[in-house]
Amino acid sequence: MVRLEEAFWGTSDVRLQVRVSGDNTNWTDWMGPDGTPTTYFEDSVTSMENIPDNRYIQYRIYFWTNTTNLTGANGPKVDWVKISASSLPNLIYPTGSINLSNSRPTFKWETVAADNYHIQVAADPSFTNLVVDNSSIPGTENSWTPPSPLPDNFYYWRIQRYLNGSWYAWTAPETFRIDTIAPGPPPLTSPSDGEVLNDNTPLLDWEPPPENSYPLLYQVWIAYDSSFLSSVPGYPTGWISTDNYEVPSPGLPDNTYYWKVRAMDNAGNIGLWPTTYRSFRIDTTPPQVPTPIWPSPGQWTRARPNLDWGAVTLENDGDAELSTPILYEVQVSQDPTFGTGVYSSGWISDDNWVASPCYENNTVWYWRVKARDNAGTGNESDWSGSRSFRVDNECPQVQLYLPENDAVLTDQLTVTLRWYTTVDGGSGLENYQIQIDDSGDFGSPLVDTLLPPTENSYTHPFPGIGVYWWRVRARDAVGNWGEWSESRCLTLRRWFMLEGWSSSTFTPVGVWYPLEGWTGGALTPVAWSPSESWSAAISAPVPAPVPLSPPNGTNINNSTPTFRWENLQPADTYDLQVDNDNDWTTVTYSYTGLASNSYTPFSPYPDGLYYWRVRQTRTGATGPWSEIWTFRIDTRAPAAPVLVSPRDGENLNDNTPLLDWEPVTTQADGTPEYATPVTYEIQVSNVSDFGNIVWSDNRFTSDNREVSIQLPDNVYYWRVRAWDNAGNPSAWSAVGSFRIDTVAPPAPILDYPIGSVWTNGAPNLQWHLTVTENSKPIKYRIQIRLSAGSYSSPVRDVWVEGDEVENWVVTPAITTEEVYYWHVMAVDNAGNPSPWSAEDSFKVDRTPPNKVVLYRPDNNGCSESLAQTFQWYTGSDPSPGSGIVGYWIQISTEPDFSTLVHENTWTANENSYSYTLPAYGRYYWRVCARDAVGWVGPWSDPFALHVGRWLSLETWTSSTRNVPLGWLELEGWAVTAASVPPSWRELEVWSSGVSAPATWYSLDSWTSTVSSVPVVWRSLDSWSGTVSSVPLYWYSLDSWTSTVSSVPVVWRSLD
Repeated sequence: MVRLEEAFWGTSDVRLQVRVSGDNTNWTDWMGPDGTPTTYFEDSVTSMENIPDNRYIQYRIYFWTNTTNLTGANGPKVDWVKISASSLPNLIYPTGSINLSNSRPTFKWETVAADNYHIQVAADPSFTNLVVDNSSIPGTENSWTPPSPLPDNFYYWRIQRYLNGSWYAWTAPETFRIDTIAPGPPPLTSPSDGEVLNDNTPLLDWEPPPENSYPLLYQVWIAYDSSFLSSVPGYPTGWISTDNYEVPSPGLPDNTYYWKVRAMDNAGNIGLWPTTYRSFRIDTTPPQVPTPIWPSPGQWTRARPNLDWGAVTLENDGDAELSTPILYEVQVSQDPTFGTGVYSSGWISDDNWVASPCYENNTVWYWRVKARDNAGTGNESDWSGSRSFRVDNECPQVQLYLPENDAVLTDQLTVTLRWYTTVDGGSGLENYQIQIDDSGDFGSPLVDTLLPPTENSYTHPFPGIGVYWWRVRARDAVGNWGEWSESRCLTLRRWFMLEGWSSSTFTPVGVWYPLEGWTGGALTPVAWSPSESWSAAISAPVPAPVPLSPPNGTNINNSTPTFRWENLQPADTYDLQVDNDNDWTTVTYSYTGLASNSYTPFSPYPDGLYYWRVRQTRTGATGPWSEIWTFRIDTRAPAAPVLVSPRDGENLNDNTPLLDWEPVTTQADGTPEYATPVTYEIQVSNVSDFGNIVWSDNRFTSDNREVSIQLPDNVYYWRVRAWDNAGNPSAWSAVGSFRIDTVAPPAPILDYPIGSVWTNGAPNLQWHLTVTENSKPIKYRIQIRLSAGSYSSPVRDVWVEGDEVENWVVTPAITTEEVYYWHVMAVDNAGNPSPWSAEDSFKVDRTPPNKVVLYRPDNNGCSESLAQTFQWYTGSDPSPGSGIVGYWIQISTEPDFSTLVHENTWTANENSYSYTLPAYGRYYWRVCARDAVGWVGPWSDPFALHVGRWLSLETWTSSTRNVPLGWLELEGWAVTAASVPPSWRELEVWSSGVSAPATWYSLDSWTSTVSSVPVVWRSLDSWSGTVSSVPLYWYSLDSWTSTVSSVPVVWRSLD
């Protein structure tokens, strides 16, 4: 607080501004109570609450007066400025626009020094509309409760304190609301009443009701019944703040539920549970999988077939499906996996669908169907099992055989009309339709009838002579009608039999027609020719019959064929001959006096080639033989085809592969196949038992066939059988298999060597694929190039192959020390190449390390200890080598290392090795280095080492030439010795020609003239002396005198 006080009289004014700093260096602008430089502290007590805490404060004072004697030298002076910390009371309750349901709230504030407090409560922020104005609250109190309820409204309140005769500033106002009215029921929005959901954790949503005291809290009640007597466990919920509620996991089981919501406002007023509610049903069980009805698996259909399935009425668990209507989706594709080329019906309500995309002839389609109920977004069933069907959208046109167009038949009203057997490469024939009419427009056919597909003739008794037309068409098994055949014209006439007559003719009443000719006994004329008169006795000639069946040159598998012929005139009897050769000298089968124009033998004919002819007899006159026709009887099946390619199990990257087999030229028993041409039937399936045919073709003569549809990637099985020209099918060939694989393997991942690692020039290149490849074995192509080169001129370019081969040792080894780059590509067994792998590199080191130099123990050194540490200088590898990674040490008792005491093939990359020798004696040791790629350098020069010790002797004197074991040979010596201790002992007196050892033990006194003695004894020619104590080893002496010859390097034991 800033308190301004004046100590003078008169009309005057005092104003003050302050500025603040956080560091007593950097200051703000001068400012008044609102923090701006245009305002001033002018009240006698002014709040400085806008100034942050922990700040330095500077102030300046402005003075104004209208008293003239307070100007100039007599002007005002600042005696003192008092800035005192005088806090306003903090308002505690109610604050923050709190909503209260208590209309007599207790107002609370923080206790400060005060004589009394003044409280104001108003309905407006300017406090012009006071509801409470009480200035008599004792300063000892820090709360006050209004005696009367406050009406529901939004309020402002503040406190002012009175202290030491002054009223301080008002506190900043706080706000609150009095609200004693409970909120109404929230309007429910979703799910809609009676809605079916397929979510066990549904989101229940509602609108907030009109209310003043926000935010609202809500309580949700879910029950099994509309009277809410049977609540779902856990309901009603606790109070929640959102205007929606998601049922927590694991959610509600499938059932019908009822729900309602009530609200509590921020003042604590709780609304009543509404009488209105909504219901919903949860259904998460999908419907049963639809059962396809038509077409059945592999069935032929017409173009755009109407696919049909059973209507779904049950859920997947067998309960009745209540979430109706049920919708269906149908998919059709030529890919049995439905991975590509899928056509969908969308969701439809009918239990059938016209597959309009399926119209191309001889295409195989697959179809499946699933159901979706009406619960929420819909529970979908699984797809039904897929079924295949083959589209047949055309039927071939019938080719007519006999009678020829414009044929004229005489004396024959019953005529057999014939046509060639029609072969349908699709669904097969179902019917022939024949029409006969006496008008070429077939407006009112005399005959319009259907015939079975096994018939290729129709015998009809015409009503009389005249001109007729006839035609035939075929219908296949799926209802496709072929085009009508050509319309043929047929004229029927009759001869009128004359036994004989004579006359002298005159000009006929009518018109005479031409005669073919006659003399004497006249022939039967086709028509009469003009004549004035003639006389003769005439009779009709007997013509040769016309053979009809078996057709000329055909092969049949019926060993009792029916012979049929056409008699152009009435006949009494017929003679039929069948021979196995064409000389007719010895007729194999002869039938005479046949009464009809057809004959079927009773006994079967053997397989073979036959010739046949027929003649007729009338009134004792026999006509000529008919034309000779041939046929072959073949009742034996041809041999089964032998498949050639693709090889069994072969992998292909062609979706329309060419299937090839050996042509069939023999019958199953190995005899030649004469019933030619042989035709073939082929089937391709995606199951080995051929229960689902994905493509087939039949009755073609070539010994290979390209699949006419795009086969999706998969494994397929295929087989072929042959049909001879007599209609005998062979057994199916052995089943072959192949895999269609048009997906290339991914680029290989290089594993080693990578990152310019060092190699010895013959590294084992290693890589792997990230996916499992179906078409194995896989071939890999590896290319290596120099860092400055390219893959167009690689250092190595090889192929490797094998089921699990993902490595290759570079062969021959690379001998040039360079950096090399390499990459790999894969080609699967179907011929699909992968991209090249990412490139990586390696370096080649072909030079072994240099010879190692030994350090210690010194060459020819001596040691008493069996535990030795062998050391050598750090080895080097010629630049730019791969570097030393280890050493090989050998220890032997032989200088040629023929017998090894110990070796450590590869020590760590350190230049020392510790080893405890097995016994005292002379040893040799050597070391070589190995670099990072495995090259081993030459052996070091060997070092020798003697390991021994002094043994205690009692006494001995000898002059010997014998060389004991371990002693080197001396030329001669004599000595008197006492015990030799392992080490030097303290001596009272000692005299000799010796030098000082490296470490002496304490002696009382000794005198001698000594010279230097070497660390190692050398060979002496002779030696003599009297010694007592002998040290374990000799130390260096300053001087030593003696007459010596040779001394051995190492003492050995004496006998």
